Amino acid sequence: MSRILITGATGLIGSVLFKELCKRGYDVAILSRYPVKGNVRYFLWNPENHTIDINAIKECDYIVHLAGTNIGNRRWTEKRKKEIRNSRWKTGMLLFDTVKSIGLFPKAYISVSATGFYGIKSADDILTELSLPSDDFLSDTCVKWEQAARLFERENVRTVVIRSGMVLSNSGGVFPKLRLLVKSGLGSTFGNGYQYVPWIHISDLVQIFVYAIENEHVKGVFNAVAPEQVTNKQIIEMIAYYLNKRLWLPNIPERLLKLLFGEMSGMLLYGKRVSCKKLLETGFEFNLPKLDTAICQLLSNSKH
Repeated sequence: MSRILITGATGLIGSVLFKELCKRGYDVAILSRYPVKGNVRYFLWNPENHTIDINAIKECDYIVHLAGTNIGNRRWTEKRKKEIRNSRWKTGMLLFDTVKSIGLFPKAYISVSATGFYGIKSADDILTELSLPSDDFLSDTCVKWEQAARLFERENVRTVVIRSGMVLSNSGGVFPKLRLLVKSGLGSTFGNGYQYVPWIHISDLVQIFVYAIENEHVKGVFNAVAPEQVTNKQIIEMIAYYLNKRLWLPNIPERLLKLLFGEMSGMLLYGKRVSCKKLLETGFEFNLPKLDTAICQLLSNSKH
């Protein structure tokens, strides 16, 4: 039985992945800042103090690194941006330094990243894993995030970096907020609404991580986005259609969003088309590749 260590296991992705791996019979442990209640095997770490229970590394075959502060729940002050960057980059560095110090490398190191690697501003081209990063905060954060993963790669550890698009889930992220706004009759598109939104259903994203663990030919960077390219307007309209709600409010103007959210508003106002061709070429198959079926599935399973 393979042993898997997960960071960020209580987050949006990690909580679902933890359950899926346990269901598949893996021996799964959590790396946590605080004691975990329940029948869960966990080890403690403190990235701020650069400390970690070495037994976490000694007892794992695979490391799945998902830890990272939520980027969307507060304005991006300079202090907040430092927290966001360090929660991804420095935690990855701590994992590598610990592994290196004891000389016990995992069979594979799998790290989440984000399509924010390509920057916030809109782009005309369809972006692939070979496309260059931008020069904004989100891109710089993803570049540093991935640099920590590449340290494992240099030690001949099979390394997989999964650049996730916007995750559609009932349990967190932006989808429950959009659903509530539309259901309340307050749904509206952001800016002109024609910005593309790289997206993926939570179940498909989790299966990509499982796929990366179980298939040795999977290595390198992969865009984890659905094959269908959609805009912000299409997402809002699709939610309204399945909720049988009319969209009557005008678009939320760019100026207002910038006033409310500052620099972070760029995640709502700008977008890009991102390709998942490389992932498909490995043999991975999406379960929910179309927006209509993904949203229908989420709304049919929603408790609110």
